[in-house]
Amino acid sequence: MAYANGNKNIPGMLMSGSRPATTEEQFYSIELRHAFPHLPTNAPISAAATPAAMRSIPNPQTPAGAPPSTITPSKVTPGSAIGASRLDRQALLKDIAADKYYDPIGEVVKIQSASFDRVDIYLTDYTTNRLFYEYLSPEDEAKEAGLGYDGDPMNYLNGKKKAPWPGPCGKMTLLVTLWLPHADWVRDNVHPGDYVCMKNVIVKYNEGSFSRLEGKLHQDRKYPFRVDVWKAKPDEPRVKDLVLRKKEYLARTKTANPGGKSESKPSKKQKRKEQRVKLLEEQHKKQKEPAESSIFFASNTHIRCQDLNRPLVGISKIWENPHLEYESPNGILQLPFINMKYRARVRVVDFWPDKLENFSQSLDSRAYNNCPDEPDSQDMMSDESPQPRGWEWFFYVWVMDATQPPGTRDPLCLKLLVAQDDAVFLLKENATDLRKDPKALALLREKLFVLWGNLEELKASGSDEMPTNTAFECCIKEYGVKVDDEYVRVHRLFGLTIV
Repeated sequence: MAYANGNKNIPGMLMSGSRPATTEEQFYSIELRHAFPHLPTNAPISAAATPAAMRSIPNPQTPAGAPPSTITPSKVTPGSAIGASRLDRQALLKDIAADKYYDPIGEVVKIQSASFDRVDIYLTDYTTNRLFYEYLSPEDEAKEAGLGYDGDPMNYLNGKKKAPWPGPCGKMTLLVTLWLPHADWVRDNVHPGDYVCMKNVIVKYNEGSFSRLEGKLHQDRKYPFRVDVWKAKPDEPRVKDLVLRKKEYLARTKTANPGGKSESKPSKKQKRKEQRVKLLEEQHKKQKEPAESSIFFASNTHIRCQDLNRPLVGISKIWENPHLEYESPNGILQLPFINMKYRARVRVVDFWPDKLENFSQSLDSRAYNNCPDEPDSQDMMSDESPQPRGWEWFFYVWVMDATQPPGTRDPLCLKLLVAQDDAVFLLKENATDLRKDPKALALLREKLFVLWGNLEELKASGSDEMPTNTAFECCIKEYGVKVDDEYVRVHRLFGLTIV
């Protein structure tokens, strides 16, 4: 460092009659500066303005019974790393402090989608930090609330009970807010109970208060697409230590509350999730047995999905997205939709409109396009009639989860919108008036046969048979559309092309 071995002195003013600071005294002042970064630099500080904690710093060289003001510099070996704790980015959560960067590792207690571009992770390594928020056990929370309900003077929750805290009680959990691209990766890959590592997390006091620490993980300006979150390996030393601390915590909790309810008892939501996982496992076992048709297990090589890096999810996970439940200060709120993208393996089982001629819509039609473009000033001055604005694709397909074998009762299906540029990418054709263009209609029918097999023939004959087609992987995006002051949840196909 710059001041090691007395090669350089810290710049400053000397009081009249005082001597220059020794090397040890300079090192000690640097330590004080790291310990109290909020103090102004290059300004004289009186004893009255000095924090009490700073005036009473314990020092091994202070004589017994001496007042706190008689502080002498502690011995520091020249050339040693001053502020080593500040540079220890892999510190335990109990040792972190504000305005510093860390690379924490911990167990995910809870994941909460704060908005479309942010995700909140509640992280614990089973160490206690007095500047963390204190989470109470369900029993203590019920006692504190009196009747066991949250205060709700405006009747927002309608008497709903607050969900019990799923993690360790006390001040053991750090809230870390992640922005894109980290947020998207966490939504798709991380679940409560996973052990994760993070890089470049800045620790700050929470907004509006200086009593609680929170973490922030922003987008890297130099590498904007780099994700600084990943799952930790079980054999990592830090993970092994974390698991040991967790076992010790659970043992202490069980000893302190014998016969009581275990804090690790799964919630109703977790039970439902486990039941769905078991159901999917049973379905996968059935699929390994000889099926009615081998075409069910094949993948359509004539259809390509653009985003293969996104993990595959089932239709049930898309429809019952846990991020639709948002935990606000007033309780759990049900969101009408959430902006997310998925990749799923599906089969087409239905479509709308019933006739392919209606798969394209005129932009001049008020029934379809109720927001016509305003005419240009030149068009208003011209005596000629305005030119037609063309056509665009607009139709729906119903897809079934391809993990469900043929003959499944009440199969899970999802309605997907196929429109505009996403439809052009799928069909590699621009929309036209199909009623007046038989060649374009025939080409559309030929391409859609690749997508859904004999579905059109079965639909025209009124048959209820399952169509003979091959499963494929597709990308799905979810968003909301406002209709009559309410948001309607929409799922739309994108990033798929017929080759």
